[in-house]
Amino acid sequence: MQQEALNLGFLLQPTTTGFYITPIIGGKPLSNEEIQNLDENIKKEIEKKEETLEQKIEENIKKLRKMDKELIDKLKEMDKEVAQKWIDFYIQELIQELNNIILDNEKEKLDNYFQDLKKDIMDNLENFLKFKNNEDSIPTKYKVNLFIDNSKLDNIPIVFEESPTLENLLGKVDKEVYQGILITDFTMITPGSLHKANGGYIIINIIDLLKEPFAYEALKKTIKNKKIIIEDIYQHLGISTKILKPQPIPFNAKVILLGPSLIYHILNELDQDFNEYFQIVAYFDSNLELNKIINNYTLEKINDKKIDKIDYEKIRKNIIKSYINSILNLGLKNNLKKLNEDAVIELLKYIHRISDSKEKLTLKMSKIENILIEANYLTKKDEITNEAIIKAIEHWEYRNGIYKEKIQEYILKDIININTQGKEVGTVNGLAYIKIGELAFGKPTKITCSIGLGKEGIISIEKEAGFSGQIHNKAVMIITGYFIQKYAQDFPLTLQARISFEQNYSILEGDSASLAEVLALISQISNIPVKQNLAITGSMNQLGQAQPVGGIKEKIEGFFEICKYRNHFPAYVIIPHQNINDLILKEEVIQYIKDKKFKIYAVKNIDEVIKIATDTDPEIVHKKVISKLKEFYLKSTQKNNKKNKIPKKKSKK
Repeated sequence: MQQEALNLGFLLQPTTTGFYITPIIGGKPLSNEEIQNLDENIKKEIEKKEETLEQKIEENIKKLRKMDKELIDKLKEMDKEVAQKWIDFYIQELIQELNNIILDNEKEKLDNYFQDLKKDIMDNLENFLKFKNNEDSIPTKYKVNLFIDNSKLDNIPIVFEESPTLENLLGKVDKEVYQGILITDFTMITPGSLHKANGGYIIINIIDLLKEPFAYEALKKTIKNKKIIIEDIYQHLGISTKILKPQPIPFNAKVILLGPSLIYHILNELDQDFNEYFQIVAYFDSNLELNKIINNYTLEKINDKKIDKIDYEKIRKNIIKSYINSILNLGLKNNLKKLNEDAVIELLKYIHRISDSKEKLTLKMSKIENILIEANYLTKKDEITNEAIIKAIEHWEYRNGIYKEKIQEYILKDIININTQGKEVGTVNGLAYIKIGELAFGKPTKITCSIGLGKEGIISIEKEAGFSGQIHNKAVMIITGYFIQKYAQDFPLTLQARISFEQNYSILEGDSASLAEVLALISQISNIPVKQNLAITGSMNQLGQAQPVGGIKEKIEGFFEICKYRNHFPAYVIIPHQNINDLILKEEVIQYIKDKKFKIYAVKNIDEVIKIATDTDPEIVHKKVISKLKEFYLKSTQKNNKKNKIPKKKSKK
């Protein structure tokens, strides 16, 4: 092109917008001023040649553009051929991998998706080539929303949903603000815990579930339809919003609801769908029973014929060792100092106390964890000591013990009248179990009795005043049955008696005062005094046999503390013999027992109670009771005879 320009007498100078044409005369480029000074004929000749040159330049440019287009088209074709091969290769490889894990009915949908994907990529290949290795620049429609990734799980998924809201269970479609409006796309679809638990288990606290709007019904619908459908909570509230509607995902997981048995029974009674969806119920104890576990373990081994001789002590030690390890793990979880051996022993004592038995271990680990954390704070050494454990327990009892302190203060100031010395007729110290908040404690209660001639029988003043529960009412009827069985075989029971729990201003429930009530009645009828440095707890049947009761350690320690503050020793407590294994007492009480200042009697029947409480042979006491009751009967008979005696008619003179 430059040569053709030179042949015509021009010099071509390329510019950003094209070519700049400059005339040449004598091998020298002319300036505009020189061109203007030329002869008119020469100028016309130059203009003519310039037009010819421009035509040739335009023709050549067209040829170049055509060649360039052909080259670009050829390159595009080559890119498409190469891209088609690689896309086919990768997609085919992916399809083969996915075919092994997806359902047969989903394969056609997957194939259709990949066909659409290939076509769209090929149609937009130029845009793809711009991205190179910059994944952030890839358009959203080509990105993948990895919904659930369980590739790192060794076993089936187990999910505990701590906050079972509608969105946390079913998933949601997030939104973001763009230029003042809410926008969303498929990459903003987030899974719920039901998706994460698919193929495994999901555990939900039923109380937390029922607190969340629409969550419980959504869970039931998911179980019923076996599909997880992402729902917008605003639709439930009647607010219309435009959102993506992802296709339902098949649901195949076991749903486990945890909660109080009361909630289970309420739902089972009031929700007709509940029993259909939740057909299996399992009750969990708050304590671990050592004997029960040992028996189950040995039965299993015997059935499998794996053992010839059973070492019960070894089994017990292994169970306790495993339990201790779980406690030590609580320390590791909270980055606490290590427990020394004495601290572990002290903690086990406390665990037996809150389990109410030597044969039980509590499963309320949160309570143990709190004690460990406080003991860790209190200890000044490199390890948690038994002194720190004791202090932590004492601090907890002090913080929760305001009501206990007030009651003890009233007793010590004689505002509540409890005698702990001497003897009295018809008065017995019973023991009440009180639980306020987390703290349970025992309180001595004065039980008194009054008797007289009549046929009303034994009446509870608490029942007449409306302060008595059904169990206590039954206990009073059982006491009446005992009196009939024991004393009314030869003559009718002619007695009216009133039993009262003095200074009681709240509902009285339970039968744990039956032994004490019977003793008060017998003492009053026989006129034999009862020791006041003694307290009694225990239920009783119509045959006079002692029956176990709850809250033994609290009741014993409640009476002990009053005696200790008053320094009234020796002192005694009578309990049913079945409660011996429940005696997990404080070290202070144990020391007083060792020093023979405090004693606990375990009895089998009311006769043993009478002998201990009155220092009198029970047979003698029973004879006096029979004598008094017979006296009442004879007086009643004489009185009735006088009423029924017909007066004689006077004769006329």
